[in-house]
Amino acid sequence: WFQKKRDFFAPEDLNEDLIADWKSLNTDDDAEFEEVLEIDAADITQMVSYGLTLNEIVGINDPIGEVSGVHPNRAHLELPVGTIAKDITFHHAFIGSCTNGRVEDFEDAARVVKLHGGKIKVQSALAVPGSIEVKRECEAKGLDKIFTDAGFEWREPGCSSCLAMNPDKFDGRVASSTNRNFPGRQGPASRTYLMSPESVALAALEGVMTDIVSFNREHGGK
Repeated sequence: WFQKKRDFFAPEDLNEDLIADWKSLNTDDDAEFEEVLEIDAADITQMVSYGLTLNEIVGINDPIGEVSGVHPNRAHLELPVGTIAKDITFHHAFIGSCTNGRVEDFEDAARVVKLHGGKIKVQSALAVPGSIEVKRECEAKGLDKIFTDAGFEWREPGCSSCLAMNPDKFDGRVASSTNRNFPGRQGPASRTYLMSPESVALAALEGVMTDIVSFNREHGGK
């Protein structure tokens, strides 16, 4: 339980009170719903964003759609409509942000890097922990060395290229585990494609969007 694990955020007794309160917010057994959706997780394929909003996403084996609102000065960053997602090539990669910068995110990504055993094929790749606590725990586990051995830069915690902070700006297509993909988010000349930390790690190592499910199956991963 997150609040109990990260008990330095609040006193333990406050955590217990919150947990008890949250657990009381249950739906009545005889409640009637307007609509019920059943989703088989086994049918969900690896996803990647292709547009400039969070709604524009496709499966890795599907074609990308038309992207609206592209400024003429940034048109060269766009791929042809109908390009299969797995054929998207990248210039850079970024793992981190408040969304995907947890210890478990870096553990998953490092596992992919270690199983792959190669070096990055993108121009640059950053791994940025979400907090100083995350950084310390990752380093205690030796995850930082796994990344640096593969060519990633292991950086100090912070926003970094999630929003192009300081010098952390990209030029070109970016495989990113951040949570926004609007124009210029990771630098004026950047084009962001959102995906999971595992997928970013594999894309960095291959230079192209790559099927993480097939990779895990082939390498005995999770």
